[in-house]
Amino acid sequence: MGVNARHALGREQRFYAALETTFGTIVKPVATDAIKVLSSGFEFGQDRKNRSDSRQTRSTLERITGRKSCSWSMECYALPSGTGATPPDIDQLLAAVLGKRAVVASTVEYTLTNAQTGFDIAGTVSPSLTLVRESSKTVMEALTGALPESLKISFAGADEPKFSFEGFAKTHVHTGSTGVVSSVAGAAVTLNSGQGKDYEAGSVVFFEVAATGAVRDNNGSAGFKVDSIAGDVLTLASAPTGVVSTDLCLPFVPTETTAGAPINGISGSIAITAPATALIITGGEISVKNSHKVLGDEAFQ
Repeated sequence: MGVNARHALGREQRFYAALETTFGTIVKPVATDAIKVLSSGFEFGQDRKNRSDSRQTRSTLERITGRKSCSWSMECYALPSGTGATPPDIDQLLAAVLGKRAVVASTVEYTLTNAQTGFDIAGTVSPSLTLVRESSKTVMEALTGALPESLKISFAGADEPKFSFEGFAKTHVHTGSTGVVSSVAGAAVTLNSGQGKDYEAGSVVFFEVAATGAVRDNNGSAGFKVDSIAGDVLTLASAPTGVVSTDLCLPFVPTETTAGAPINGISGSIAITAPATALIITGGEISVKNSHKVLGDEAFQ
């Protein structure tokens, strides 16, 4: 017998990649940041070391919290926009991993570059991204300071071409959906006892009428960023309107705006030399790896 509760369904996953202005500072994604994905993975670790100094018990009484580590992966179809000179939905990921993007006539070209001044999207060689994935209004994860470390393009005559990205990030933000509003005072929203632990600073939420599922307030379709949390009190970046007790506090992402249809495995061509030499192939892979070194062992950072 099933349980009448919210479930996170993989087929309902929504994925977004938003360009950051400041490394590691979360950016709320907009509709056009959406990407259709086949699969994605966000990995998060937090160092927790047992205290080993003297104590009057055999049990461990306390742990020392250390640094965080984050990594991610994503796979998607090769999805051109379908319009000449219009970049695909994965534009920012491609440009970040390869280094340079330029529109030439009706073609969007991505090229490798070792220039130190040439990234044309953000004015820097390796821009950082905020990556967000959400499922079924149930759970949302965000990675800030995300950088694509590697790219693999795979293709075969019997399968659709695919792009696979992997990388690392600065930090991880979790947003759950257990929150039931207890009271509201300006930008401070108090949830029922014990429910604040399902949210983190940096979470983006909206409020829903529990009985009907109607949107109570989603901040003009932009969501409310959680600036800080104290117990069960969420302090938002701006005050919600009309929110009452029993309303639900849920993860927010904008409605997706995506474009294009997958390329099949029997169309197109590949050139190894210039001028192009005709080749008969059954499949292949192209891999790019940046070999970034994360600076994550500084003292007191």
